[in-house]
Amino acid sequence: MIARAEDAEKRNRQLHVDLTTAQARATALESREVIAVEALKQAKDEHVQKLMEAYLVTHNQRRALRIQEPASSNPIQPIRAEDPRFLKVTRSLSEEMRSLGNYRKEP
Repeated sequence: MIARAEDAEKRNRQLHVDLTTAQARATALESREVIAVEALKQAKDEHVQKLMEAYLVTHNQRRALRIQEPASSNPIQPIRAEDPRFLKVTRSLSEEMRSLGNYRKEP
């Protein structure tokens, strides 16, 4: 009976050691997981930053190329205030708004 109790006590101590070891491993794995998640977040942030920088570089390069192109090959041109087409549209809009009574006459 004493031998059986000693064996049970020995087994109990071994199980306690195994449990403590398993808990330590679990804690270490959780720590590694946190480190890996943080590394992934940092890598994602760096990737997004590089994408933004690349976008800005290509955007500015395209803008510079559009500015350098001759006006005839650049299909999108800004309309200047003195452009007759702009003045015509502005006048027709003003007249239409006056006819609706929603526009005050210019002095």
